[in-house]
Amino acid sequence: MTTTQTIPINTYNTDQTNVDKFWSKVKVLQEEDCWEWQAALHQDGYGFFAMTTDYNTPIQYKVITAHRYSAHLDGKDITNMCVCHTCDNPSCVNPKHLFVGTIQDNVKDRQSKNRQARNKGKDNGRTKLTRDQAQYILDNAQIGTKKNKLSNIQSLADEFNVTTECIRAVQKRKTWKYLVKGESND
Repeated sequence: MTTTQTIPINTYNTDQTNVDKFWSKVKVLQEEDCWEWQAALHQDGYGFFAMTTDYNTPIQYKVITAHRYSAHLDGKDITNMCVCHTCDNPSCVNPKHLFVGTIQDNVKDRQSKNRQARNKGKDNGRTKLTRDQAQYILDNAQIGTKKNKLSNIQSLADEFNVTTECIRAVQKRKTWKYLVKGESND
């Protein structure tokens, strides 16, 4: 019979080997400055730290975010909490720049600093069209009906190198909602 041991998610090994390994990957500057993580980074800029476990299991490493480990080392209770940055620098692990809060605290902090996603128009990172192209589509797209089979959706999709679904989304006001039909920039 094989038994498995679950490693608690918020249990961090703070033996001297891990602590030394952690701080060796940090560029420590003045107390008020950001102390940037110098090792592996997530695409969002947060540091990753491979902590060795102190458990008698086949698992030898546990990968955690560097700022959470730093907050834990500083004595902060991070169990079931977010670790937020006052400096808004995701690679910073300076404990003086970190505070513990709920998800709602993190959202309020983001909003108070006006860092929330700007999904409107060209500021949406997934947009395929410019504002002028979307306006042109809104003003000119014709979706055919059963009685009137005239539709230029496919030709517009070909012209702007997008899918017909993209053209329909503009026409049906699922995207580019703030545009007003007939009000181009001309």
